[in-house]
Amino acid sequence: MHSAHFSADASLPPVQMSVELIPYEELKWGRFLGRGAEGAVYAAWYLETPVAVKRPESKVEVEMNLHSGTPCHVMQ
Repeated sequence: MHSAHFSADASLPPVQMSVELIPYEELKWGRFLGRGAEGAVYAAWYLETPVAVKRPESKVEVEMNLHSGTPCHVMQ
């Protein structure tokens, strides 16, 4: 676990939390699944486990998810 400090939007207070970093090269990308208001979603595999990966449109979107308390995994 790594400690991360997020503060891309001055209107939101900074968030300090521990996050697990997944090396980008450990993801095996699959096909495009769809796009919503918050970003594109792709099929992928992480350590041979099928996963869905959302690529958010902005860092502000990531911060809003972290502030909401909703469990999520973040990649950059």
